Amino acid sequence: MTLMWIAILWTALAAEHARPDLLASGSLVIPLAAGCLFWLSSARGVLISGGTMILLWLLRSPSLPVDVLAFLTVATQQLFSLTAPRWVPTQTRRRIWTDSQSQVFVTLIVLTVHSFSVAETTSVFLSATASRLIVGLPIAAFLAIAFRFSDDLGLRQRPTSGFLKT
Repeated sequence: MTLMWIAILWTALAAEHARPDLLASGSLVIPLAAGCLFWLSSARGVLISGGTMILLWLLRSPSLPVDVLAFLTVATQQLFSLTAPRWVPTQTRRRIWTDSQSQVFVTLIVLTVHSFSVAETTSVFLSATASRLIVGLPIAAFLAIAFRFSDDLGLRQRPTSGFLKT
């Protein structure tokens, strides 16, 4: 499974780098990296998706890697909340996110931050965000549906309690 995610992410990086006129930077890689992280739900997922985001930053621009930091921070926080033991008192009703919802949330946040790090003005930011979301959100939605089906069919191991077990 790990080699499959590496191949998918490498192909997405190559496609984005080969045709920057057709695919906006990060529109394929960011949703797939979030999908990898939440599919594997382990330290391997964090290393693979974090390494991919660093490669995206190295290929993209000399600006600060704010999107990489946002990805790793938000995704790890979401992953920790998914795998933490659930001993919340019964009187409080917190919304518990599923991993597919967390994956879409992380994709939205990081694509917006990625667009912000690329843009110079507000109009460029809005067009950059729109072009990335047009490609990235359908991929994130497809991965969320794939997560749900694979969980229902037993094709994926559910994260166990404890933070980032390998």
